[in-house]
Amino acid sequence: MVIIIENIPDREFVMAQLIGTIWGKYPLGVGDGWYALCIKRMIADNQLEIVADNDVSHPHGKILRKAEL
Repeated sequence: MVIIIENIPDREFVMAQLIGTIWGKYPLGVGDGWYALCIKRMIADNQLEIVADNDVSHPHGKILRKAEL
């Protein structure tokens, strides 16, 4: 999860864009589903929060931001 945390922007972002950024920087052969599960875990752990569900037809279309502590 360190790779994900280090690449989370300080502004609102689309989950799919974060996954794409990570894929581009770190070609580890890990699928988008694995990153999505980690991000969903971060939402459940209140590290990230959902701002909007931009495209409900796309599983990674949620707009997220860092949770305020």
